[in-house]
Amino acid sequence: MISVQLAVPIPVAMKRLQDYAAEHGRTRADVVADIVARRLIFDADGMD
Repeated sequence: MISVQLAVPIPVAMKRLQDYAAEHGRTRADVVADIVARRLIFDADGMD
């Protein structure tokens, strides 16, 4: 979903996911759960 939201290749989306999780002290799995549940949306300017 991140790749589609940002219109970037999957490796770039995975890096953004990893960076976001690390910056917020969360696991990637927790962040992914929020993305799938649409509680977290990535956009080109940052994250909502």
